[in-house]
Amino acid sequence: MRNILSVLRTLGACKRERPDDTESSIVMRVLRDMNLSKLDEPLFLSLINDLFPGIRLDGSTYTDLQAAVSHQLYEAMLVRHGLMTLGPSGAGKTSAINILMRALTECGSPHREMRMNPKAITAPQMFGRLDQSAPAASRSRREFIWLVLDGPVDAIWIENLNSVLDDNKTLTLANGDRIPMSPNCKLVFEVHNMENASPATVSRLGMVFMSSSALGWKPILQDFVKCIEAVELLKMSHCCVKKRNSPSVDDTCL
Repeated sequence: MRNILSVLRTLGACKRERPDDTESSIVMRVLRDMNLSKLDEPLFLSLINDLFPGIRLDGSTYTDLQAAVSHQLYEAMLVRHGLMTLGPSGAGKTSAINILMRALTECGSPHREMRMNPKAITAPQMFGRLDQSAPAASRSRREFIWLVLDGPVDAIWIENLNSVLDDNKTLTLANGDRIPMSPNCKLVFEVHNMENASPATVSRLGMVFMSSSALGWKPILQDFVKCIEAVELLKMSHCCVKKRNSPSVDDTCL
């Protein structure tokens, strides 16, 4: 039911943007865009083509973004305030998030991330404490904050976020405090697997699976070479500084 509500909201927005399209093509487009990243692509496209025979859709167009980033994560961001990038290390999850944030910033919507590992901090550090004497925090409404939870899924901390992942966007703490989520804030989970995540949590998230096989070995090699070059350049700079300060130092460090 939760996914149906998101689909209906997106259908309304898509119908307003494309008033000349038929209802069948709009429904097909929204179902494709909202579910393609979660399922096996060839099988899902085959099923949806059987449901809507004779309809051929063009690709979703985000002219400001397509030059910078693949649009699957962007589509999930449009309809959900809770996102999950799922895949093994080295699949490009962090890079995809950073590229999307930079692209949105260049398009006029400033984005900034706050990254944390929920397994490396305590619950008060993660959820905070209510201090009545502290002044209210002020932040520019034009700046969007993404809270990136980068770490293994644990049933304890992720179940505590179910309330804020609902449509009411309210974090309910164990002591009864209710903290509303800001409209310019999103929760982004960067995880390897979902073994400890319940179906209730999964159904609340917009999910994008990233496979390491799609990345290949060339980007990893290129990044490794860049790191080696940066280290060598830093060593050379350090030696030049030492030689300038100490003329007695010979040229062996260079």
